[in-house]
Amino acid sequence: MHDGDATLADRLQRAAAGCAAAIGAGADPAAADPDDRRTLRGLVVRLHRQAQLVDELELQARATRITDCQRGLARLRACTSTQALVGSVCEEVTRSCGLERVLLSRVEDGRWWPWVVNAAVEPESWVASWRERSIPLDELTIETRLLREHRSELITDTTHRGIHEIIREGRSTSYVVAPIAPAGRVIGFFHADHRVGGPPCDATDRDVLWRFAEGFGHLFERTALSERLHGRRKEVDEMLDVVHDAMTQLTAVELRLSAGAEADDPAPASDRPDVLDSLTPRERDVLRLLVAGRRNREIAEQLVISEATVKSHVKQLLRKHGVANRSQVIARHHGA
Repeated sequence: MHDGDATLADRLQRAAAGCAAAIGAGADPAAADPDDRRTLRGLVVRLHRQAQLVDELELQARATRITDCQRGLARLRACTSTQALVGSVCEEVTRSCGLERVLLSRVEDGRWWPWVVNAAVEPESWVASWRERSIPLDELTIETRLLREHRSELITDTTHRGIHEIIREGRSTSYVVAPIAPAGRVIGFFHADHRVGGPPCDATDRDVLWRFAEGFGHLFERTALSERLHGRRKEVDEMLDVVHDAMTQLTAVELRLSAGAEADDPAPASDRPDVLDSLTPRERDVLRLLVAGRRNREIAEQLVISEATVKSHVKQLLRKHGVANRSQVIARHHGA
């Protein structure tokens, strides 16, 4: 308490005591000492004004933190991949939300997976033992409830039974938790607090983290959809390239009036016994899937081999067929 506050409190106490004494003696309240009554009224008005000033300052501080939160989300919009977004988000929470320790976790199949922390937390001993560790959500009564309620919560008592051991190992005495639910389904959580021994978390911390979690959820959803669309577009482009190459070779074939194939027409390279005989069993498997339009990754998954091995087999197929790309292998197989 400041000296001015102490003086004000003393004056208020003396004035109130004087008025109370007069009333207690049976006198009319109006008969109390005028100076005491005047002083009491003035002090009450002053206290009321100071309370209003405190409320205004708190609202201003809250608005500033929410503005910082929005700026942090704007910075995250520069991330072009979900990997970059996840790698940056915990540091951004500390920068824009005023919280010093941050844990980002995933929710998958009814289980909680601690995942990413900010740099200040990384050296702490509990991080390594809990990261990527599967925790049933029924052991976390608070988080399980938030899966249904879709709201943030301020925890001021970390000793009751609903708090998981990970919180105690992190030595949190109070913290805030906010679910990440971009499409109506919780896919993760933010847990955050101030440093060990730092100030307790409050309602403003809770509300600011909730605002950030909502914005991050939408950003993550948008970025993930963009990645999927980009991947599908790449697949379509590759398929169109194959079709274009095949059509180019088909239209380049000289047409001849004939009742059927000439006896001296050369067979497609993939139908020639010498080419087929030169292929290993695995190369034949790769060729079969290649002609069916499978990509390297899909071939690797179906044959249970690495993608690098598939690329090596494709390279050998190109060499043995005497062509420059896989589209030409496909075209020759189909007799172009």
